[in-house]
Amino acid sequence: MLKIQCQINTTENEIIASSEYGDIHYILPFESLPHLETYDFIVWGFLPIAMRLGISLHVEGPISIQTIHSAREVAAVWTAWLPDLYQPVMLNASSIIQAPPTNQQAKNLTFFSGGIDSTYSSYKAFLENGQDSDCLTVHGMDYKFDDHEKFHALMEQTHRFRAQVFKQSHVVKTNAYALYSKYGCNPKGSHVTHIFSLFSCASIFEDYQQYRISADYRLDQQLFVHPYGSNTASNRLMKNRSAKLITLDDDVTRSQKTAFLSQSNLDLQTLSICVDYTARPKNCGKCSKCMRTKAMFYATSPEIPDIFLDQHFGEKWYQSIPLSSKINRAFLIDILSAVEKSSLQQHFPDYATLKVKVEAASKRAAINPFYGMKIKDVLRSIFKIIFGSNPR
Repeated sequence: MLKIQCQINTTENEIIASSEYGDIHYILPFESLPHLETYDFIVWGFLPIAMRLGISLHVEGPISIQTIHSAREVAAVWTAWLPDLYQPVMLNASSIIQAPPTNQQAKNLTFFSGGIDSTYSSYKAFLENGQDSDCLTVHGMDYKFDDHEKFHALMEQTHRFRAQVFKQSHVVKTNAYALYSKYGCNPKGSHVTHIFSLFSCASIFEDYQQYRISADYRLDQQLFVHPYGSNTASNRLMKNRSAKLITLDDDVTRSQKTAFLSQSNLDLQTLSICVDYTARPKNCGKCSKCMRTKAMFYATSPEIPDIFLDQHFGEKWYQSIPLSSKINRAFLIDILSAVEKSSLQQHFPDYATLKVKVEAASKRAAINPFYGMKIKDVLRSIFKIIFGSNPR
C-alpha cells in the first residue's frame, strides 16, 4: 500500500506529502499557502506511482468523493491504454468528503509555460474575453527543481505578457518528476506524467472551477502521437472537489497557432520554446524544437521573428530532427501542410526533399514496430513478446 501523510509548513509555504516510496514537495515561493479543505492534490501527485507499481493508495487526511471517482476512472483508462506499464488503483483515505463546495465563484486557472501552445491559448482568450483567468507555472518540469536562476529568468521574460493577460500569477515548485523518474512512470519514447504533476499542483488552489490547459496537438494529431499524457480524452475525466480540467484549442495545430501569433501585435520575445537547457529560457535557434518553430513561422510567411540566438534557416534545416520520432513526424507533416496551404512550396527550403523523407519514414514506421528504437529496447520488446514480461 502507498500510504501518504501530509506535513504543512506555513512558515516556509511548503507541503510535504510523505510515503515509504518517497516524498513529493510542493512549495509556493511567492505567496502564502491557501487554505486546504481536502488533500485531493496528493492523490493526483502520487497516482502515476500507484499505477506503475500496481498498489493501492491511501491518504491520511480528507479527500473528496469526486477525486476518488475521477482518479479511479483515469487510472482505468491509462491501464487499458498501456497494460504493460500501468495497473488499476484502489483509493481510500482516512476521511472522505461527500458534499460539493458551497458558494463557489466562477474562476479559471490556466497552465502557462511560456511556449507556443500556452501563449496562443492565453492570448486568444484574452483578446476574446479580457482577463478572465489566473495562471499557474510549475517549477520542476521544464526547469530543474533546484535551478532557481533559469526559472527566475523565465518569469522575467514572460512577466509583461502575464501581467497583460492574467489577473494573477501563481507558481508551485515541485520535485514530483524526480519520483516519477525513479519508478519509470513514463513509456519509452513518450511522456504521460506531466498532466498528473500539473493537475496535482493546480489542485492546491481549491477556489477555481476550471483548470485550463492548451492542447499540444490537434485532435487527429493526438491519435497520431498516442500515448501522450495531456490529451482531450483523459483530460476531460480529471476532476477534484471544486474543478475540472478543460483542454483548450484542440482544433488547431501548432503551425496554425504560430501563424496566429506572428500576425498578432504580441511581442514574441516573450516566447520560450527551446529544448537546449543551456540556452533556456532564450531560444538557441539550433535544437530540433527551435528549428521546427522556425519552419512553422516560415511556412506562412518568409520571415522569422528575431527571437532566436541563431536566426539561420536554410537548406537541410531538418537535419537535427529525428524522423523516427512520431512526435517529430506529426509536426513535420503539419509544417508541410502549412506550406502547401500558403502555396510556398517553391520558396520553402528543401520542401520536396523533406516531403519524400517524411512520407518514407511514415511508411517505415507503419510496417516496422521497432522503427527508431535502440537495440536494447528492441531486444526488451522481443523478450516481452516471447515471455510476456520485462527481463529482470
